[in-house]
Formats: sequence, structure tokens, C-alpha cells
Amino acid sequence: MEINNDRFNDEPFAVGECGWFQRQKLAWWFRLAIWIIKLGPIPRHVAFIMDGNRRYARAHNCSDVLEGHELGFKQLTKVLDWCDYVGIQEVTLYAFSIENFKRSESEVKGLMELAEIKFTRLLDLLQKSEESASHKVCIRFFGDLQLLPEKIRSLITQIEAITRNKGSTFLNICLAYTSSNELFRAVEGAKQKIQSDQHDKTSEYGCIVDECMDTYKCLPLDMVVRTSERRLSDFMLMRLREFTYLHFEENVLWPEFSLWHLLKSIIAFQISRFELIKMRANISPNKNQFYKFYELFKLASCD
Repeated sequence: MEINNDRFNDEPFAVGECGWFQRQKLAWWFRLAIWIIKLGPIPRHVAFIMDGNRRYARAHNCSDVLEGHELGFKQLTKVLDWCDYVGIQEVTLYAFSIENFKRSESEVKGLMELAEIKFTRLLDLLQKSEESASHKVCIRFFGDLQLLPEKIRSLITQIEAITRNKGSTFLNICLAYTSSNELFRAVEGAKQKIQSDQHDKTSEYGCIVDECMDTYKCLPLDMVVRTSERRLSDFMLMRLREFTYLHFEENVLWPEFSLWHLLKSIIAFQISRFELIKMRANISPNKNQFYKFYELFKLASCD
């Protein structure tokens, strides 16, 4: 079989100099590794907890921890590109937790300024490419957005409006977010729906709450990847399922997260998926080993 190089030469984004969606030219061994991995099931929805920017800045004697966040953003643009190469349909990012507001005033202010700069550049890119439809990503923002500065909220509204009906690939950015806060706001939203008689009267209360959650329309969460530590930090807890694979890179800081780390996590996901399916599959012991593997492969598919 031949490797389809057209897939790796395709550029779905109008890159420019905005710093978002930067298309990279991969070495042949990376393209070969991706081609092999794509023979197995690929997670459709992957969430990233991008931890370790401050530690990276301190370990590399940066003058300010904000330099670590800037390096973390640069690495994020690469990771998004790698996810596109691999064929991941939806990516969710834990960009800023509500708990992060407890950090120093200077750091929080710096992060808000950095977010404003990046979102302004992203909006400029989207507006320039809107007529040609060269951007194919629907960008959504989750969290208690009222906690953010007004300028950032305005940028978020415009970005979501431009990309609302673009393509079948999704980028979810969680800002001022925790799962407990998401659940609290969903319960309040469900109460208002019931009180105003705007709900489906055949629906149970739990279903109404679920429909009010930020992440309601997300694909099932296949994999969570966390760098630097081994915890979930109140992230996407309502979307975890029995088949969700949790991958921790405890000794890797986010700016160090490489394509090899991503491919390693996908291989681990594939092994986990096959093991789960093997436990649940009811396959006749009389069938030969090749046919058993073929059935397992079909069952493990994420499509």
C-alpha cells in the first residue's frame, strides 16, 4: 500500500502570520508513523489539560512566567496541526480554569492580555478567510464567560458567530471553566427552563440539565491527555464515559509535548480500546484468530 501524501500537503487553513493553525511539513518517518497508526481506531474527541507552562519557564530561567504561557501557546498550534494530520475530529482545551483566578494579579492580567492578543489575531484570520471558506473549523468557547473581561467576551462572540456552521471539525476552548461550575450553571439553566415552561414535558429533569451544559453537543469523549501531573483538575468530568481513556504524561511539561507524545497516547488509546472491546465482545471460540481480530477491529472503530 502507498502512503497518501496529498493528505499531508492539504492546507485547510489560511495560515498567514496570526500564529493559529500553522501547517507544518512533517518528516517522512512522522508521516509513515501516522499512516500506520491510522490503520487502527483514532479517537474522535480528545481533550488536553495543558499543564506545566510556569514550571517550564522557571526551569529554563525565563524572565517571566508569561513567557512559559507564550511558549505553551506556540506548542498548542503544533498540537492542533498534528491532531488534524491524524484525523481527530474534535479537540477540547483546558485553557483557563476558574481556579486560575487565584493566581497573582499580574499573572492573571498577563494571561488575559495574551488571550486578547491571540483571539484578535484569530478573528482577523477568520474575517480574511471567510469569503473563501478556507477555514473549516467550528470554534466554541465553554465556561463561565461572564467572569472574563468584556473585550475578550466580544471577541469570543464574533469568533463563534463566524465559525458556527464551518465544517465538521471542532475546537472547544474552555475559559473560566470547571466541571462543577458547568454543572451548577446547567442546573440553574434547567430550573429557568422549567419555570418558564420552555422544556420538553416528556423529558426527565436529568436530561434537561444535560441539555443546558456547555459540552452537551460535544462528541463522546474518547481520550483525555494531561501533561505534568496525574489528575483531572475538575475538567470535563460530566463527559467521562466507561470507554474514555485517560493518558498522563507526568514527566512532560506542556511546551515539551511532541508529536511522539501524541502518537504514543493514541497507541495507548488503541490498546485500551481493544482490551475493552475484548472484554465486552461475544465472539465464537470456533472462529480462527484472524477473523477474531477482524471483528474486534470493527467493534473498536470510533466511527
